[in-house]
Amino acid sequence: SPRKQSMMRLATLLVLTAACISAQEVPTSAAEPSTTPSVSSERLDHCATLGFDADALDCRLCDDLSTFLTPRASKKKLKQKSVDKVTKECQECCSDFSKVLEAEERRYPKVALAVDRRRLKRYPKVANFVDHQAENIKRLEVQETNPRLPMLQFFDEEGEKIEEIRYEQKLFSLFIFF
Repeated sequence: SPRKQSMMRLATLLVLTAACISAQEVPTSAAEPSTTPSVSSERLDHCATLGFDADALDCRLCDDLSTFLTPRASKKKLKQKSVDKVTKECQECCSDFSKVLEAEERRYPKVALAVDRRRLKRYPKVANFVDHQAENIKRLEVQETNPRLPMLQFFDEEGEKIEEIRYEQKLFSLFIFF
């Protein structure tokens, strides 16, 4: 199946990345995504060096990766330590999209869809939504900014940002493709 092939490609890429990392010294960073922009940028750079796209990596895939690699580690005599290291690095670089599911039950007075028009062609469903449906939703404001991925931002009555969710098609669609 396409999902299985995709997981196998991801697993292969991650094993190769782990091998490359073992061969070179990569500085570690305990940076949190919610800290200053330079630290966030450092985190993104660090994750990119490891082969992860921190903006798009769902933490559930790290769990799948661990499940996928563990039996293969014993079959191919890969060290479990390497599998654990790759899984830990994946967890440090991922975003928890389960917040999207939790937020599904909540109602927010204002929601902003932050998009970059130049990158919108990569997301045809989002582009179609912005062009044809967004203006019909009273609580939604489309903001043209420069994020790497489309983002949903949820605000309370006072206009304070409560939550921000990066793009992942399956979960994102729960909010805007109805």
